[in-house]
Amino acid sequence: MATLRYYATNNSQLTIGDFSRLSTPTAHKIIHRVSAAMASLNHEYIKFPNTQQEIRQNQREFYGIARFPRVIGAMDCTHIRTRNAVERSYGVWKRRFPVLALGLRVKLDNALVIIMATAVLHKILRQQGETVPPDDPG
Repeated sequence: MATLRYYATNNSQLTIGDFSRLSTPTAHKIIHRVSAAMASLNHEYIKFPNTQQEIRQNQREFYGIARFPRVIGAMDCTHIRTRNAVERSYGVWKRRFPVLALGLRVKLDNALVIIMATAVLHKILRQQGETVPPDDPG
């Protein structure tokens, strides 16, 4: 629960510890161990092209969209005119886990694990039909 609260609030680990009646070092350990455990499930939930056929298919599709040669994936699609749907999906992910939108205040290695853990959770929630978080006001 402490880890989920951290993802939902981006509170400091001291605050998470106080709220959960844990010491700060224990809150830190829990957040990072749970994040690592969830991130380790990435191969089950985050799919990348594996075969040469899948890679070539992705490359053809990206080339057809934006004339990018040999691209097999994109993160923010800044260079693609049809990027609106992609940006909306990242917005949903960041609204679901405000820790991503507000800025992680952890070491880079820990940040990468937290990002992957929230990606796995986001994918699970989407598969389960969880309601999309509402848009930010204003």
